[in-house]
Amino acid sequence: MDYINNIKYFLPKKNFWKIVGAVIAVLGIPFFFIGRGGSMMGTVVIAVGLCIFIFAKDARPSDVDIDNAVEKKIKDVDELARRGVDIRERLIKAFPPVMFSDYDYRGYGEEGSDLTVQRGDDRKYRSNKYSAAEILFAMEKLHIFMYQFYLTKETEEQRYFEAKYTELKNATIERGSNVFIIAKGKKFEEVTLEYQSIVIRNNEDEIVFDMPVHDGADVDKTVETINRLITSKKEEFEANKQ
Repeated sequence: MDYINNIKYFLPKKNFWKIVGAVIAVLGIPFFFIGRGGSMMGTVVIAVGLCIFIFAKDARPSDVDIDNAVEKKIKDVDELARRGVDIRERLIKAFPPVMFSDYDYRGYGEEGSDLTVQRGDDRKYRSNKYSAAEILFAMEKLHIFMYQFYLTKETEEQRYFEAKYTELKNATIERGSNVFIIAKGKKFEEVTLEYQSIVIRNNEDEIVFDMPVHDGADVDKTVETINRLITSKKEEFEANKQ
């Protein structure tokens, strides 16, 4: 990943040179109406303007460039998640693995955090931190693998989590928001971005795992599946004790 180049994406947008290039290109059009030699001069002026415009545009990564860089980083998450599961454990076929991935908006403004956000030309907000997590449902244990990384520096973390269903209390969806300060040239804009996480608690009501997830029906379904397995395994455990 080209971290140095990605930094440009999260810097304040500066359209000065794109505007200059567009103006120069437009100024070349009248030359086509001044007679002999004008067409050549007009072509040169328009070409110079377009070159300036294109160079200024290409100097900053596009939204697609950033999304493609992310996709390359998370392409092996599925394989890495399965490596953390003991080969002797059986996965539940009725509940296929679920993967969540999204730009991470949590922790902004906290001490030591260098989280930053930018709005793309497609009007979508992206942060310089990304999280991808895969949940696997085994017969006796819940397995989660989470991979987090920054787009602007060589910092990443892989985390494996596993626990018996009988050791867990529940899974919940928790929501929050952060107010981000986004620079636009010389001006600043406050933007409130909401986020949500799946939070796993143990029987002592302690948070043992949490992961950012995008909004969607699959989130509700996943939490429901986890809680259903916790309940059924505990009932099964109690029944075997009698």
